[in-house]
Amino acid sequence: MNFVRKIATIALFLTFSIRPTQAGNEHEHLQYLPSYLDLEAASNGTIGDIQAIQLFSDRRPLAQKVELSRFNKKQINYLIENGSLRMLSEYLATGYPEQTADDILRGFFEITEFHPNKLDSYLASTNIRNKLFINQEKLIEASVSKYLEKAIKSESIKSIFSVPSFMMEKKKTMANLQKLYSMKDCQTQFFLSIPRGQLYGGSNAGNLDYNLDLLSKNFNEPWMSGIDISGSILESNDLANGADIDKNMKKTLETNLKKIFRISGENKMPIRIHAYERANAGSFYNTFWKTLENCKQVDCAPPIIRIGHINALDEDAIKKLRRLSKRKSNPINFLFEANLESNQILHDAKIEDLVKKIEQLHRNDFTVVMGSDGLGILGSDSNFKRSLQKLDDAGMRSKSIERLIADAHRPIPGMKMTPYMEALMKAEEVKLKLEMLGHKQNRLIDKCKIGFNGILRQFKMK
Repeated sequence: MNFVRKIATIALFLTFSIRPTQAGNEHEHLQYLPSYLDLEAASNGTIGDIQAIQLFSDRRPLAQKVELSRFNKKQINYLIENGSLRMLSEYLATGYPEQTADDILRGFFEITEFHPNKLDSYLASTNIRNKLFINQEKLIEASVSKYLEKAIKSESIKSIFSVPSFMMEKKKTMANLQKLYSMKDCQTQFFLSIPRGQLYGGSNAGNLDYNLDLLSKNFNEPWMSGIDISGSILESNDLANGADIDKNMKKTLETNLKKIFRISGENKMPIRIHAYERANAGSFYNTFWKTLENCKQVDCAPPIIRIGHINALDEDAIKKLRRLSKRKSNPINFLFEANLESNQILHDAKIEDLVKKIEQLHRNDFTVVMGSDGLGILGSDSNFKRSLQKLDDAGMRSKSIERLIADAHRPIPGMKMTPYMEALMKAEEVKLKLEMLGHKQNRLIDKCKIGFNGILRQFKMK
């Protein structure tokens, strides 16, 4: 009985607390999760003392950050090769009197108002973070730990990460990260990132072989949860219409997609495909559809395919995916990830268009979940609650908002929650529905009360 009272007290607190509610992050890149402040705390304030040359193997990232014409290029090159990020930031601040050196230092890791070109700044930040963590692998572990110390419980309760091979191969680090999340009773999955370009063969063939070997050696590790075919951020229909690759490359792409799908199917591993971010047609998509259409046996397809974006989805693509999901022979289980802030900041997506796409996916009986796609780079506006509020403000129908909330508070497919965490998630779902929809639908209040009472009954029976 004491246990029941404890659950009831926590659930009531979560339900009626005025604290902001969030619900996981189902599309994230591990190295993009920590904020600059997390990195600074994890490095004991020495992040700016890192030698700049470690992070700038070329000048492209810097060129994306500042207008080089304002500065002495020789001095910049000297500071990159011989100075720290702090020294470089102090020098650049002389040309931007409205920006402090700290502002500029932070701008190497996050998008700020200092950056007029948000997409280039995002790419530069990802480039810098990748190089930083290659050289200092312990920093990712420490910075994620700092993030978890201050994160609202429900923000990290469901996390699905894309992880590059240079991190995934560090078994001890991955085990420690898994443990960090497990200690907080959070559901976490780590997907090995395989860049799309590796599937076309050529000079990338060796990298694909390495990734598949890394995958096979770690199938049984608890932190090897799935596969992520990444690399859609710069895609376009013009570059993917078939004119950019020859017949051999198309054949190689098809062979490799079949291989990855079969590995996933035989080992019951989910796949995320970074797709429909900027394009919806061309050689990659034609091969993707063809491979799935020809897959009629159970083991030749993943148990679930998570589509990483919705921004470029159109009616034709949704029809094709629905047909694959509803066929009698080996239907494909799709789930869609909406990353609103990422699509708006990086690709100028209109929130009204994203509303229509989510509503259309719901009408076709698809599940849609929410992600940040770079919480530490894009900032807190990319979290679940803020994204949900934007959809509501843009006129999303109550039915779709209600479904987004419900789907956000279900366990990750293939995983189970403890009864304790299930109760917390259900209480949060009740609270969020009251916050978002209670003023619109009086009937919802009664539904939420019924759901909350159901939680208490479940624990009384136990």
